[in-house]
Amino acid sequence: MKRNISRILIMALCLVVCAVIFTFISCDDFLPQKLSDKPPQTELKPPILAGETGGGSGSGETSDDGVSPITGNEGTWYQIFVWSYYDEVGKNGTGSRDGMGDLKGITKNLNHLGCKLNDPDHLAKINAREDCNKSMHVRGIWLTPIMPAPSYHRYDTTDYMTIEPEIGTMADFDALVAECHSRGINIILDLAINHTGPGHKWFQSALAEWRSGNLGKYAAYYNIKAADSRPNGGSGNWHSSYAGANPGNAGKTPDGKQLWFEGGFGPWMPELNWNNGALMKEFEEIMRFWLIDKKVDGFRLDATKHIFENGSFGSGDTNKNVDYWKWFADTARSIKPTVFMVGETIDGEGTILEYHRPGMSSFAFPFSEREGRIAQATLHGRGKFFADGVVWWDREIKSRSIYATTTPLLTNHDHDRSSQWFTADDHRKFAASLLLLMPGQPFIYYGDEIGLKGWKQSNGNAGHDDKWVRGPMIFWWFNHADNNNNPALGRPMGPPNENGHRWTVSTSAGSGWGGTVANPSKHGYPIWEERGGVGEQLKNDDSLLRHYIKIQNMKNRYPWIAWGKIDTAGIDVDGNGQVGAYRVTDNRPTIDGKPNPNFNRSVVIAHNADRRTDREGYIKINNQSISSGNSIGRPDLGEKPLTKKVVGFEATLAKTENEFNFKEPVRASSSLGEGVFWLKAYTTAIFVEDYVTVTE
Repeated sequence: MKRNISRILIMALCLVVCAVIFTFISCDDFLPQKLSDKPPQTELKPPILAGETGGGSGSGETSDDGVSPITGNEGTWYQIFVWSYYDEVGKNGTGSRDGMGDLKGITKNLNHLGCKLNDPDHLAKINAREDCNKSMHVRGIWLTPIMPAPSYHRYDTTDYMTIEPEIGTMADFDALVAECHSRGINIILDLAINHTGPGHKWFQSALAEWRSGNLGKYAAYYNIKAADSRPNGGSGNWHSSYAGANPGNAGKTPDGKQLWFEGGFGPWMPELNWNNGALMKEFEEIMRFWLIDKKVDGFRLDATKHIFENGSFGSGDTNKNVDYWKWFADTARSIKPTVFMVGETIDGEGTILEYHRPGMSSFAFPFSEREGRIAQATLHGRGKFFADGVVWWDREIKSRSIYATTTPLLTNHDHDRSSQWFTADDHRKFAASLLLLMPGQPFIYYGDEIGLKGWKQSNGNAGHDDKWVRGPMIFWWFNHADNNNNPALGRPMGPPNENGHRWTVSTSAGSGWGGTVANPSKHGYPIWEERGGVGEQLKNDDSLLRHYIKIQNMKNRYPWIAWGKIDTAGIDVDGNGQVGAYRVTDNRPTIDGKPNPNFNRSVVIAHNADRRTDREGYIKINNQSISSGNSIGRPDLGEKPLTKKVVGFEATLAKTENEFNFKEPVRASSSLGEGVFWLKAYTTAIFVEDYVTVTE
């Protein structure tokens, strides 16, 4: 009898449990689930927050608790490969077009990158908290080398204080800087200081001193040895002849010994000796010239791990290099406190992190290319993996220097273009959402915003060739009244091959400009040719370019995304790994010496990396109880208890709306409580948190 009663009780309990489970899974809030056929709730609108006109003017101030300084460089940056951007004039900034990009061509097309700060249409949109779709709204431009050099890429500098005549004059550069600054756009220059070109007067003077036997200061500027055979056990990094525009033999000493110079990147790039104090003095003046006289805002620093090697080329002596770059960063900051410096350290993530110790940034390559965290999220649905990486990276670099900022990118001039692995339009849009809403200074490689193609495999030949990823920018693709039915006007040639022949966006070889090579693989074409270039995509609401602009508009309404404190406290996401989220809080009590009205305000950035249209991603943002405004440094909020909670959101889809049965990308839960939201596939949302007085 007792046994039967026990069985009955167990069966009854099972029925109750099953009923509860059935009720739960029948609810339209179960995770994961099919999209509900019910109409969505009304979207919460983002509130108008005080003082959201952008960052400070760039005083470089820091708070007493070690908060990173605001320098005026925070936000999205744009890399321009000068050769390939826009051809407006000929050599020395005059004459007819010569098929090569120039400084005047960049200046002419700045409308693509930023509006004039006093543009009334732009100001009206911003003040109304609406999207301004006239430009990309970037914070800064990275120009690849603009100093004289014999190669098309110009990383073999022959004079650090002048302009390459093929791209213009110093007056052209001054005009570009002034026009950029009038739009709130800063400029950093690419500085290659591990080596020079062999045509630099320092190198030629050094060889002359060695040949004469009268060693002066220039002889010690380079790593040069006199020996009967190749130094360092026959290392291929030592050369007796130099290449370049005017190749030659290094020569011999008076006693007949051959001169050898170190050049890890090849005989066209003799390496500087950074153990030399006089050389360091030279570069102090070079920094001062560009930062003060020319009003440049900073530098992109090439090949940072090669200044001192640990034996073989590429080994990089991290400790010595970090000490060297600390000298460089301290010197630059003493000249211009707001200077922005970002280095190129191609190595594992642990080594890259160490190159933040000097007080500068280093490109966050673990997020880039086809194996990086952005691609992992975009192609494999690993949203949490991406977001956890953002939080981790920010914590690690800030622990090394208060001046370190996250500087992510998808690609640059050394990589295959991102359209080669983001093969679908929604891939490219979602990857842009991930990149642009990262903290610090995300970098866009020119042309990625319109989906240009290009990969390093050369056309029909073995090996790899960088020129195919450095192709001409496409401002127009089709005939249109706005381009006077001449879409190719100002479009440069692609960079030359080893025979000096350039290429175009044409599958056939041509006879112009001394002969152009065929381009049957269509490098440099828009990935969707029917959608065209900048001009066409600007007019198309669903284009890739307009998606970039949409994300930039969202980001600029909450400028502290670029500099705030990052955490994940009180944020719960689904257990599938598809949703990644992190909070960014404006942790600066003052900006430019004035009280910051957004102090301790925050947003939660969330991405659903699941591409499937029949599933949603879950996020819960828990409310936070605050004792009073005084406890968080906000006396303006009063002394009553507060609750910090989500008060609104903005969201955008990387997929087109017609792929869904209703349009809204985010819906608030009706049954799981406050702070619970569902995100559609490939949705990015910015949830706005603010303080609400607790009512009795």
